[in-house]
Amino acid sequence: MFITRLKLHNFRNFRDIDIELQRRVFIVGANATGKSNLLRALLFLRGLAAGDGLRHAGRYHRPPLARVSLLRTRSLTAPPDDDIVSICVEVAEEPGTRPVWSYELALRESNRHAHLQRSGDSVAVEFERVMHRGQVMLDRPDADDRRDPQRLTQTALEQVHANSEFRPLADFLASIDYCDPSPHVFRMASFASPDESSARSLAEIILATPPEVRDQRLQWIVKSLRTVVPHFDDLQIGIDEPIGTPYLQARFDHWQDSEAWQSDSDLSDGTLRLIALLWATQADHTGPLLIEEPETSLHDGAVR
Repeated sequence: MFITRLKLHNFRNFRDIDIELQRRVFIVGANATGKSNLLRALLFLRGLAAGDGLRHAGRYHRPPLARVSLLRTRSLTAPPDDDIVSICVEVAEEPGTRPVWSYELALRESNRHAHLQRSGDSVAVEFERVMHRGQVMLDRPDADDRRDPQRLTQTALEQVHANSEFRPLADFLASIDYCDPSPHVFRMASFASPDESSARSLAEIILATPPEVRDQRLQWIVKSLRTVVPHFDDLQIGIDEPIGTPYLQARFDHWQDSEAWQSDSDLSDGTLRLIALLWATQADHTGPLLIEEPETSLHDGAVR
């Protein structure tokens, strides 16, 4: 399945946006025009469907990007009397075909709901709708929500007992994958800043892959890198024995030592970015793959 339409209202820098998506989409624009915010909208839904829950999505703004607070999310250009933030996606079997699923979620700060002011939850569901082939599967708030308004502090998307009738949609949104090939994210974990302590290095991700699959992918990456990185020869996983941290190491052909290896802390930003991108495209994706700024630090020849 594919996400074929994305609608946002008061989300980040977007007052209102309604765009159709194809099988492959490139988002190009000047700085601070909202390229990353489109990814954040989809990652917000992924966080809900994957079990982070609306409470976490409403309180935190730390990695992964799915955790975005409503205060940080609401458009600064929204008028005072329009405090609703909404996201809508349509999902089809193929781009250009009629949607199979439609999911729409609108949120509001809970202090706008008198019955939730003391609940401790900062975000509440204003409305939530699911359509399947034109038929309504879910329409909230419903009678149960009106009897127990506390239910509006959770979406049906995040609840296994509530999303059973549209589980394929929930599973699809939870399968959204994200790759930020920034070199500082993928270097040795010992070099990570405290704010990135929850992120895994690329070496850890690769090491967690079954050996046969890992070796096959690494061989393909090595073959690809030999065509674009001067003197590149080999790539493997090393282990920092004192702390047991895995790291990437690459070997280059040069006059000094044919067995000389460089760790990921010594590799160029462009080389690390290429490795991360190539690994991401080799991974098994059952849903959309979102890649943040894939072209940065890459020479145009390498891009071609």
